[in-house]
Amino acid sequence: MLIKIPDLDCMKALDFCVQLQSIEPLEGEKYYFDFDSVHNCDPFPMLIVSREIRKKREELKRLECYAKNCDNSYAKYMKFYKACGIGLGDEVTVARGNHKYNCITKLSVEQLREEGLNSLDVIQEVIDKKAKSMARILSQGDKDFEKGLAFIIREIIRNIPEHSESDAIWYCAQYWPVYDLVELAIMDEGIGIRKSISENDCYCEQISNDVDAIRLSLQPGVSGTFRGDSMPHIKSEWDNSGYGLYMVSQLCAELDASFIIASGDSAIRVRKENGKVIQEVMKTCFHGTAIQIRMRPSRIKDYDAICKKILEAGEMQAKQSKGAIHVASKPSRGF
Repeated sequence: MLIKIPDLDCMKALDFCVQLQSIEPLEGEKYYFDFDSVHNCDPFPMLIVSREIRKKREELKRLECYAKNCDNSYAKYMKFYKACGIGLGDEVTVARGNHKYNCITKLSVEQLREEGLNSLDVIQEVIDKKAKSMARILSQGDKDFEKGLAFIIREIIRNIPEHSESDAIWYCAQYWPVYDLVELAIMDEGIGIRKSISENDCYCEQISNDVDAIRLSLQPGVSGTFRGDSMPHIKSEWDNSGYGLYMVSQLCAELDASFIIASGDSAIRVRKENGKVIQEVMKTCFHGTAIQIRMRPSRIKDYDAICKKILEAGEMQAKQSKGAIHVASKPSRGF
């Protein structure tokens, strides 16, 4: 059976994940993963397609699987083939990049915890330092952009050890100065948003599918890890308050950026149209959670003021919602 990998743009990648899931293992069948159509190599498509190919190859492991036409030099350099499980290029556990890109990289959550123990920091402090370092490299001296990007990276990454039960964090980034465009992609291979939020009894009745769960995760004050009083006693500034994805997605909308989150059989794109924030639902099939952010650095102006406006609206909305936490933790405020 020939499995053709599409050109790696967002919509084709989301569709391909559905097609790949529908392929059933057949005894005696040979499977050929054909990469001949891979020309474009954006970070988010590379992450989600490589993840689903790895997952499918695990299902087919007792059968014969082959790869062909792995000829795209940029895909090899960005470690896409290696991420698919094909023995080409550097290991994904070795970080590589410069001020214009970060290749596909896999971080061990356990190693981050150990790094924190060695420096007497919690894992969130370690993630904060890494986020600031990544943002500093990609921002090329633009301080507003650096501050906003560091906040976005940190809030997305720290959701993984706090909620996903994944043992790894995957990321990839690309900056195209000529287009004034940055794409950032972050992914885990964990339990998914639906299962994570469903662990909070407050939300069980509100969730019947993956779309419900993703929509809920983007609301302010929603957390799968906190149960009880909506005004919790904060023991640490890093205590989860359920505002991270809300702040990041709304910030992207206000900055005329694109925010996509995929988990389970659905993905949602958050963007602003005619002055109104809208959520566009798309179908996919993804084991874990993946986020894409595409933004123009030149658009980040009045960052603190925008974050403050989003936060005030979110905390007001949370007070009207059952089970929501009314006050965002300091790190999730963004300013």
